[in-house]
Amino acid sequence: MEIGLVMIGTLNGPLLGVFLIGFFLPNCNLKGVWTGFIGSSVLTLWLALGGNALQKGNSKMLPFSVEECAHLNYSSVINSSIQETVNSTYSSYIEDTKVDTSFSNSIYQISFILYGSIGPALCIFLAVVVSCVTGNQRIEEVSPNSIGTDFSV
Repeated sequence: MEIGLVMIGTLNGPLLGVFLIGFFLPNCNLKGVWTGFIGSSVLTLWLALGGNALQKGNSKMLPFSVEECAHLNYSSVINSSIQETVNSTYSSYIEDTKVDTSFSNSIYQISFILYGSIGPALCIFLAVVVSCVTGNQRIEEVSPNSIGTDFSV
């Protein structure tokens, strides 16, 4: 299911961005729309492939053994001894965990569910910026039938 959601978010996110640009931003020109579509497609595909490759290599299973568990009835022990038992039992697990917080590693930790919203947002942002740089589409040149914001039909 995760692979399906990754593919849907990666491929349909930029398409949703193009649709929203056409519906709400008629001033964006063709260069801006294509740049936004291609740029957001490349970035979301890069995030999806990089996140998938990184996730496969770093997955570590926790032990399922109960041999190190303390045989205590916690309702009969005071809170301080519970805390001491937990700290002594799990301190080795806490010290062994090494988390890489570099930017190149943390960018791939983005949830796959967000790919569907990163694509349209980036597509719209790139289209607006490139359209402003290359010259906006004049609203007078756009056919009135192509503008979807007039609801008085």
